[in-house]
Formats: sequence, C-alpha cells, structure tokens
Amino acid sequence: MKNISILKYILMLVSILFYLPLWSQTKSSKTLSVGDKLPAIHISKILNSSKAVRKIQDNSEKHLIIDFWSPYCSYSVKTFKELDSTQQLFKKDLEVIRVTRQTDLDLRKLFARSEIASNSKLPLVYSDSTLREFFPIELPHQVWVDNKGIIRAIANPQNFTVENVKKLIHNEGLNLLPMDHFQNFNPAQPLFMQANMSFMNNLEQFSYYTRYINGINQKAGNTVDPISKKVIRRAYYNMSVKNLIKLAYDNFGSGEKYGALSDDRRVIYERDDPEKFFMPTDNNELIEWEWNNTYCYEIKVLPENADKLPKMMKHDLQRFFNISVNEETRIVDGYALIISDKNKIPLSSGIGRSLTLYNQKSGITSVENQLVKQLIKSLEGKLRNDIIVDETNFKERILLQYKGKDNIQEMREELNKFGFDLIPKKVETKVLVIR
Repeated sequence: MKNISILKYILMLVSILFYLPLWSQTKSSKTLSVGDKLPAIHISKILNSSKAVRKIQDNSEKHLIIDFWSPYCSYSVKTFKELDSTQQLFKKDLEVIRVTRQTDLDLRKLFARSEIASNSKLPLVYSDSTLREFFPIELPHQVWVDNKGIIRAIANPQNFTVENVKKLIHNEGLNLLPMDHFQNFNPAQPLFMQANMSFMNNLEQFSYYTRYINGINQKAGNTVDPISKKVIRRAYYNMSVKNLIKLAYDNFGSGEKYGALSDDRRVIYERDDPEKFFMPTDNNELIEWEWNNTYCYEIKVLPENADKLPKMMKHDLQRFFNISVNEETRIVDGYALIISDKNKIPLSSGIGRSLTLYNQKSGITSVENQLVKQLIKSLEGKLRNDIIVDETNFKERILLQYKGKDNIQEMREELNKFGFDLIPKKVETKVLVIR
C-alpha cells in the first residue's frame, strides 16, 4: 500500500510539472503596443466571413483596422454605417474587422432592433477572448495596423475619418487621439487618484475646498480662456471664509461695494461663532487661528459658463461652510461728505493720469484727477471704522493733497481747506450679512 501511495504522489507531481508551462504561457500572453508586429491570430467565431476559421490578417497586402466595440454601446452601433462606407471606399487597400466579447445571440438581438447593424457586411468577431489578451483595453477602441503587420496606433474610435484612413494607407504620420483608459478601474476610489488617464484634460468643471495647507502663503490666481478672454478658473489659497465671501460678492477683490479684504465695516455677522471669521488681534494666536480657520478654494468652468462663475462660487461658499450670505441695504451710524464751500474745491484739468497715492514719509495723500468717490475711499482707509457716503452730488474731477489723519475732527479741519466737510448722520449703505 505504501508503494502505491508513493507511485500516486510521483504521478501527481509529474502531471503538475507537465501542466505548469502551459498555465504559465496562457497567463503571460503579451500585451501588444504601437510599433509591435501583429502575430498570426486565428479566429473561429466570426460572422460575415467566407471561412469558418481565418487569420485576423488574411489579406496581408491590405491595411487593417480592428474595431473593438459593444452591441450595448449606442456610439458603437451608430458607427456601423461610417465603417461600412469607408470600407467600401478603400476596399482594395483596407479591411475593417469589428470585435466584441458579446455572444452571437447578443448580435442577433442587435440585428433585430437595428437595421444599420443587420445590413453591415463587415466581418464581426464575437465571443472574443483571444484578441483581448493582446489588446486588454475595456473601452471601445481601434487598433490600426499597416500592410506590413506593424501596429501604427491604438486609438479612440473618434479618429476614424476618411482623412486619417488615407494617411494609414499612404504610410503618412498618424496623429490620433490616444486611447486613455483605466487598466484596473476601481469605482470605490476617487477618480482623480487613478492614473492611466488624462484626468485633467477630461475635467470640464469642478470646485473644491481644503483646510489650511502648510507651506503656502495666502495667494490668489486665475486662468483666462485664450479665445473668449474670460476668466474660467479662480483659485485662493489659505484664505479666511470672510475674505472668500468678499471676493465672491465684490467683483473678486475690487472693493467697489464692500471695501478691501481687510475692511470689515460693511460685513455684518449675525452668528454665534464670529471667531471663525475674524482674525485675532493677538499675533500669538494668529498661527493657530489660521490652521483652524483658513481654507484653499478653487473653481474651474467651461468658457461658455464663465459668466456664471461668480454665482457658482457664492453657492459653493454657502454650501461648503453652512452659512447664509445676503446683500442688504441698511441704515447705520456714519458720516456724509458734503460741500462746505464750492469755491475752495481744487479742480483737475482732466488731463493726465488718475490716481490716489499715499506718501508714507510725509503722511500726505494725493488725489489726482479723480472723482469724489475716490476721495471717499481714501478717507475710509484713514478712518478705518467709519462709513462715509457721498452727499456732494459733485461730478467734476478734483486735484488735492491732504495730510492723513485718523481722528475725525482733525480730518474735518483738513477737508475744510478744500471746501468739503464730514457730518455725522444715519447713512444708508450696502452690507453683506452672514448668518
């Protein structure tokens, strides 16, 4: 009995050793690439063929396009007519073969519902497993082979045009869209983390935000579409929520309605957590505050949606940070700029540059060739917390220089020299209300 057991063991070992090379050969079939020579591949499951078994490239003098498709892909079905007509146009020089993993029954079902497919005369390989070993891409794609059997391209089916077929036949350079694909696509993993595909080239629209990213200073950037000249991407790095809101609601930092980013006088917080929005006055607390309360935000749209970008950013911020932002007109304590003596107002000639400059050394602010609204912006910058509205109704441009003051009484004395004054009153102004 012992000898019989040993004999059984030896026979089993020999059979395993005999099988191993065959198993290894099956599992290590080579994936072909551009530039490789197409081997002699024999196909037995094929429709529209005069031979029961044939080589994939029987007509070696012809160029070959192998079209991998699916009867359940609407685009693949639509291309039957184009493939057939192009095949007829170049029938002396070209052969088109369509290949699918689906069964002949699947094809029969397709023929029953599609006249275009049922009338096709192209060779149709079905239940394929052999060709897929050489070209394992899962999506519909095409393999372009020249008349010497050399693979010239593995490409997107959208490349199939008469012009490109002519280039193949005349052995000209092919510049086809590559067939990007996910070799081992995992639907449970974020799309952008999976390589082997030109993710950014296919990304038409996105927005995201992250927590504070160490190593990046507070920055902003944008991308302009070269054709429409419109901004299609905006990005902000390590910004506070308050600053992101002001950027979205005030023409991306122009300060026309709500002032500069550091100016909070027209932003009202009706929330219980203002510490998330206001920077601490103590610099020792600033680093920790930035870690917890600043964010990176980016949005990108198609050129045709460029005008919608500001509205989309507003919606993003409210959704991301669970806040409500409203533009309202309110009555608040402030000052009105009035004319005290029109004859004292220094007028500009209207010729030359228009600017507002502050000389830090002398403390003098120059308002050159500007409207009154620019003077008000300058005054608010000096007074910091006070809101000033224009009640001058003055339309001409002015030219003046005043010494910078942060005291309202001293500022009034300075303005009186130029025929203006500031009077305290309840003023109406636009504000951003965050709830």
